[in-house]
Amino acid sequence: MHPKFPLRGVTQVAPTYKEYTQVGAADLQPAIIPSSTQSVPEDEPEIFVEDYIVLGDEIDQEMKEKIREAIMATRMASGGTGNPFVTRTVYKATSYCNRVLGRLNGPYHKRYRRDILLAMINMHEKNQAWVDAAKSYERFLEEFASDDDYPFQQHEDAPGIPDLHAKVGSIEDFIQGLKRGAPTIPETHIRAGKIYRELGADRMALNKFYDAINATLTLPYNVAFTDAEKRKGKSFEQRKDAESNQAMFEIAETFLASEDYDNAIKFYDRLNRLEQLNESDRSVVAYKRGLAHFRRATDTLRKEDREKRLNPDSDILSNQSYEKTPRADFARVKEILRGYGTLYPTSPYVPETHYLLALAFEQLNQSEESIGQLLSLLKEATFNPKAIMAEEDVKNLRDRDLNRISKMKTIWNFWKKKTGNYLANKFFETGEFFNAYRIYSALLPVDETPTWRVPLLYQVALCEEKLGNFVQATETYISIEDLFDNNEGARTELAQSKYLKFVYGMSKWRREQLEDTREIRQAVNRYGIYSPPSGEANIDNSF
Repeated sequence: MHPKFPLRGVTQVAPTYKEYTQVGAADLQPAIIPSSTQSVPEDEPEIFVEDYIVLGDEIDQEMKEKIREAIMATRMASGGTGNPFVTRTVYKATSYCNRVLGRLNGPYHKRYRRDILLAMINMHEKNQAWVDAAKSYERFLEEFASDDDYPFQQHEDAPGIPDLHAKVGSIEDFIQGLKRGAPTIPETHIRAGKIYRELGADRMALNKFYDAINATLTLPYNVAFTDAEKRKGKSFEQRKDAESNQAMFEIAETFLASEDYDNAIKFYDRLNRLEQLNESDRSVVAYKRGLAHFRRATDTLRKEDREKRLNPDSDILSNQSYEKTPRADFARVKEILRGYGTLYPTSPYVPETHYLLALAFEQLNQSEESIGQLLSLLKEATFNPKAIMAEEDVKNLRDRDLNRISKMKTIWNFWKKKTGNYLANKFFETGEFFNAYRIYSALLPVDETPTWRVPLLYQVALCEEKLGNFVQATETYISIEDLFDNNEGARTELAQSKYLKFVYGMSKWRREQLEDTREIRQAVNRYGIYSPPSGEANIDNSF
């Protein structure tokens, strides 16, 4: 095994080489020694850098050491400090790599140039320097995209990049990518496109994804990649198909992110018709198809409302085909996502599909189906605490996955808040104040923070007012004021949140109005100014 250099928690010395250490040990120190006040987050994986070994007999030992030191400099740059900013070590590593690249001009140096450029790409991605990462990708593609000999011999020894499904900025995916070996040209186009999309350059991102599809069509037969896939029990044709499909998926994602829903739907529909998609990818495509239709419908409704406010006599839908009307899109959401949990029970998008269906059913005036979807979300969810604890109770205490339990409880609370608040608001809007009161009250223990409790208490008090329980409503309003009077942390949140200030002010005003109304009623009863008609019950003097 190669020696490893831990970057977190252990003091290490950077690789020794004359040109890089001329800058001084003090400059290198922050890259490898964490601050004494700094702690590694529990959920963040420990990063270890494996020593790079230069293979091949075409170059002398001195040049091998220069290449190794250049690549190790990129791996150590900014590592171990948790610093979210690019430090001087990154610029020094880049400068050192460029100097070494300047000496690698021979035809047999291409594989070493490839490794150094990939190491620079990894360094910039690790430090989330997206502009520099994009520049490095362009430099890599310019040099190797048209080279029929790429990836050259022993390509698996090269530093890799994260796989096609990896998200930009994911440390876990970055670590896994280091073991993948040299990427294909389509993979590199896709990765560069993701970075452009991260930077907001959607048009440049789309160009890269289209370049990836073109590269899969023009890619010549390559022994190195073919043998690599055979060792994994796959064919290179399957790899090219996967790259082409991923590029098409990224095109659809880019259109969806840029709110070009027509093109997004077109590409998701194309992906859905592909026979070679596996079940996991097909489940993602199905959810995204439904999401694209839902967003197009809501976007059209927004435009229609804005147009009606500006020009009441206009009809924005008059020139649209029925397929693009909001009602047609909501019907498509219903068609695509209904039964999603049955078809793809292990998909992480099952809760989202229930919620989208609930909103779509509401727009189609099918209230019972809408509420049924929300209830199904809470009852059938895999993150339901009852289902989780039933599974964990059969295990010994030491064998229980406490991290999983905590994560699932967090997800459960999120969806309980989201669906419960939606149902309660729906009941309140339709005048079913008692049902709304029950749900709002049940949601109070879910979260103890003022940001969650104060708006809920205000809604509870409004329901009590609507139900005629004015004494309880007054007490609830007073409890909101007491929450801030007796809690310094709550007062701090109140000072920082305009929304909390607004709700606090409204609750105080409504409490004062209720107290004034009570005093007026008591005065009316006391002085006999008001006498109820015969048969009408007397006003409760206790109020």
